Amino acid sequence: MKQKITSLIIFLLFANAVFADELGITSIKRAYEVTLNRVLKIREIEIFEEESKRRIEMPIGTLRSGEIYPLVKLLTKEIEEKILEAIDGVSYFSEAYPKGAVKRSEEENKKLRYKIGNFKTGIFEWDGPGELMTVVWVDFNKEVSVKLRIIKTRVGIQIAWPSIIKDGELRHLVILKDNELKKEIEEKIIKKFKSKRRKLFKK
Repeated sequence: MKQKITSLIIFLLFANAVFADELGITSIKRAYEVTLNRVLKIREIEIFEEESKRRIEMPIGTLRSGEIYPLVKLLTKEIEEKILEAIDGVSYFSEAYPKGAVKRSEEENKKLRYKIGNFKTGIFEWDGPGELMTVVWVDFNKEVSVKLRIIKTRVGIQIAWPSIIKDGELRHLVILKDNELKKEIEEKIIKKFKSKRRKLFKK
């Protein structure tokens, strides 16, 4: 009996020594893209799963210093839940829709509304062509906010939508598929910027 107990203790000690350093999966990160109201596409949305909890990280940019900053924000808990539900397929997917297609409610089919925020002043990093003058946040349907850059180029003022360099190529993170709406927003931003330019830069 003592020999069996001794053998069991030795086995347990050996097993503990062997398996103590085994790696366990503690978190998972997945990347998605979603389209809101058929026209506003957002890429590089990351879902973190850790200890049975999940959180959404919207597209971010990285400064040369390594500091990160948001390019897109979710303004309500409801839109965050909608995105998670769409990813899970809960209440949004049905047999009538192919896998990966989202079933739209009447509310989601409504026109995309927007509100242009105030211009931000300060020193901004910019590695692209032209001179970065300022940035502005644009809210869509009071649920999602997108950071746009106002760039001074040789041909005039232009608007840069969020993008990153990935695998050596430019990847647009936010795509407004309605060209007329995109043009309308950009023209209003440029007009607003020109009217406030003197006050912004005190010239």
